[in-house]
Amino acid sequence: MSHVIAVPHDVLLGFSNEHLLGAFDLLHDCYGTSLVGGESNSLVIFADDPITPEKDGFYEGEPMYFKLFDPVTKTESSLTAEFDPSLPDYDGTFKINGLSAIRSFKVASSSVHVFAFEDVRIFPNPATDKLTIDLGKNENADIQFLNIHGQIIKQESFTNPKTTVDISDLPLGLYLVEINLPNFKLTKRFIKN
Repeated sequence: MSHVIAVPHDVLLGFSNEHLLGAFDLLHDCYGTSLVGGESNSLVIFADDPITPEKDGFYEGEPMYFKLFDPVTKTESSLTAEFDPSLPDYDGTFKINGLSAIRSFKVASSSVHVFAFEDVRIFPNPATDKLTIDLGKNENADIQFLNIHGQIIKQESFTNPKTTVDISDLPLGLYLVEINLPNFKLTKRFIKN
């Protein structure tokens, strides 16, 4: 089960043939990639397999997010897609057996160096009452805790590279931790149990 997105040649002008185009969910998991070539491309995005216990694809109606990875500079850029309304599935959400086309991509104003994230860790995961956020060599960060719907449920600012946060007030479930550092932003997930 998949959703196919046509990416016309004129949408890809300005992107290198080495770039990778990917479709991501809110948790930043990638469920479809395509190498950007000189011709028109198609991006096949996969659905979740209901037989497996882990999420391994998009759910019906889930928003799709796009990123472009440059393997030479090791940077990724977020893309905002404008869909072609002449095709049946143009609202930017995943549809099983869906068919869409991209009319244009807008590149986010800043790119992120992928390997800058290696220093940042959160643990234990799963967590019960306390969650430690280790910013590595970074010292200042604004942190937001979001539920799986992207709603902010808690916010904190840190000035220490390693801080423990009380999460005992959070209900059981899956959460996102959005870490905003001076030079980049990253999102990690954790389970409260």
